[in-house]
Order: sequence, then C-alpha cells, then structure tokens
Amino acid sequence: MENLLEILGKVGFDWQVALANLFNFLIIFLLLKKFAFGPIGKLIKERQDKINEGISNAEVSTKLLENTKTEYEAVLLDARTKANEIIEQAKKEAVVRKDQLVDQTKIEIASMLENSKKTLETEKNKMLSETKKEIVGMVLQVTEKVIGIKVDQAYSDKITKELNNLSNG
Repeated sequence: MENLLEILGKVGFDWQVALANLFNFLIIFLLLKKFAFGPIGKLIKERQDKINEGISNAEVSTKLLENTKTEYEAVLLDARTKANEIIEQAKKEAVVRKDQLVDQTKIEIASMLENSKKTLETEKNKMLSETKKEIVGMVLQVTEKVIGIKVDQAYSDKITKELNNLSNG
C-alpha cells in the first residue's frame, strides 16, 4: 500500500487533501440533502402529482365527454324516433277522423236530400191538390155559366175524384 501511496504522491496525489476533500464533500452533500434535495424533491414530487392528477382528470373528462356525447346522440335519436311515431299516429288519426267526418257528412247529406225529397213531394202533392181544386172550381163556374145549372157538392166531389184518377193513372 505504501508503494501505491508513493506512486500516487509522484503523480501529485495527497491523501490528506483527498481525505479533507472527501470530508468536505460529505458535509456539503449532507447539508444539500437536508436543506436542498429534500425540499426540491418534495416540490418535484408535488408537481409530478399535480401533472399526473391533471392528466387523469383530462382522461376522465374526455371519457365523460364521449359518454355524454353518446348519451346525447342516443337521446336525440330516441326523440326523433318518438317524434316520427307521434307524427305517424297523428296522420293515422287524421285519416280516420277525416273518414268519419266524410261518412257523417254523407249521412247528413243523404238525410237532408231525403227530407228535401219528402218536403218537395209533400209540397208537390199539396200544390197539385190545390190546383185540382181550383180547376174543378173553375170548371164548375164555367159549367154553371155556360149551362146555367148549379152544381152541387156531391157532383163536385165526383169530378174531383175522376180528375185524381186521370192524373194518377
């Protein structure tokens, strides 16, 4: 070992200076470790934790956004489907209601036509009856004036009856 120290001494190595330097290095290292490396390491760890938390939150937010977008699209699709179903149902109900109204209107028109026909027939018969009475009355008056004979009620009824038979037959 002395040979080694001698060789190192020739190169300019002094073991006492090296030992002092090692001691100084250890003191500085321990001071740095206690006062600098610890707080700096702690600060670096806190920043790393915040960065990791931010990345984690960003991933969660991205997943949440994707899920929300998927749910939004599903709700929108469901709403469109329901809206189309409601529209189709409304169209079907409108067609049914229209058909009901058309049928009801046809029935009402047919009823009105039937009533009108009956009313017209009644009015026609009434007018014919009145016209026949007037004609019979005029014929009787002309007969009385031309022939000079007074016609009684029985004869008048007989002529009215024969006119009725002629117009019906």
